[in-house]
Amino acid sequence: MKTDQAIAEWMINYLANLLDIDPNQIETNLSFDNFGLDSFDAAQLTAEMSEWLNFDIEISVIYDYPSIDELSLFLCTELQTELQRRNIPCAQQ
Repeated sequence: MKTDQAIAEWMINYLANLLDIDPNQIETNLSFDNFGLDSFDAAQLTAEMSEWLNFDIEISVIYDYPSIDELSLFLCTELQTELQRRNIPCAQQ
């Protein structure tokens, strides 16, 4: 079960690894722009997250939901719809 918190933690760890910083330095309310992500990084992030979630994610969501907090809530909601179709629960915390 992937919660909004689990999705946020995945993004935190992904960005920390990409930026070679401690995950505790990632502020989840900041825009992805603050982390210096370019379009290539955004494409990589969405591709890897799509694979992890087993759910197609458009690159545009990075711009529509520009922070970890916003994107994790959106993705959990979108994933909920898909998982209900597959009869698998996704909980928000």
